[in-house]
Amino acid sequence: MKKMFIIIFIALVSFSAFAQKGSSNIKIGVKAGATFATIAFSGNGSQTSNSQTLTSLFLGGNVDFPISPIFSVQPGLSIVGKGDKESDDDGNGNTSSFTTNLMYLEVPVNLLANFRTASGKFFIGAGPYFAFAVSGQSKGEVKNGSQSVSATTTLKFGTSDDSDLKGTDLGVNFLAGYELQSGLSINAGYGLGLSNLAPKPIGNQKSSNRVFSVGLGFSF
Repeated sequence: MKKMFIIIFIALVSFSAFAQKGSSNIKIGVKAGATFATIAFSGNGSQTSNSQTLTSLFLGGNVDFPISPIFSVQPGLSIVGKGDKESDDDGNGNTSSFTTNLMYLEVPVNLLANFRTASGKFFIGAGPYFAFAVSGQSKGEVKNGSQSVSATTTLKFGTSDDSDLKGTDLGVNFLAGYELQSGLSINAGYGLGLSNLAPKPIGNQKSSNRVFSVGLGFSF
């Protein structure tokens, strides 16, 4: 995964350097921060346990193309942590907890509105994203009184009968933040997954990614 991000970053830098030959307003940006992820369940047999947010990370880059004094288009590439935590307690000393850690290579294309100030700019935006799963792990623990059993499983992605989750994710993201004239920025975002993660959904059952993020960035 580390090698993948290095390749992505080099590609962004190279593309931005080439693009800037024609326009000095095009900028390349990098950003990193924390994600707070859940998986939303709906339909028949939807989850009844206590769902909690999973804290992970994101790391990525983008290229900002101005199309007017206010608006710009910003494609990017990021490594994004998703997943969730679930727990259940029957009130008789029997508890269970499950953690699903997912890592995606995400390709967003956002439309941004930029509002200039004396010290920098506010920005808000939204756009679609397409993501490829690069790793996944599920860890479960069941306790019955003083006894406990735990297991860790590497998840399989695809659409075959033995797959755990689909290998792709499609959705919409929203973002906002403030960028100083130095290029340093603070940002927040929300990813609304629209794809059903289940490889073989039964009836109208659906599970989708939900990710809130906060982080710092720098553009040049």
